[in-house]
Amino acid sequence: MVYYRHCRFAGKVQKILDEETAMGHKLKSAVMGDLATRYDMMFEDSEIKYTYVHECCRTGGKLTKIVNEYENRGYKLVFHTMGDLATRHELFFEKEVK
Repeated sequence: MVYYRHCRFAGKVQKILDEETAMGHKLKSAVMGDLATRYDMMFEDSEIKYTYVHECCRTGGKLTKIVNEYENRGYKLVFHTMGDLATRHELFFEKEVK
């Protein structure tokens, strides 16, 4: 089954990710809508438990640093979208919980 969630503020994204993963759902899609003022996320049922982290930054140098930092901690980048009329990188990292 697929579940749709949306929000307008970056601060609420992590809360939604935590709520959905607590119910056993996996992030299937993450995009920006309404001229980058809304986050649209799709989830699906999953037998495997995951944890997610949402990060955002404005520069390419910081983007590389964030991606490397999370990869070193065992996360993988699953979605990279652009927000605020392509001036902000929105990053979604996933890690399987064992």
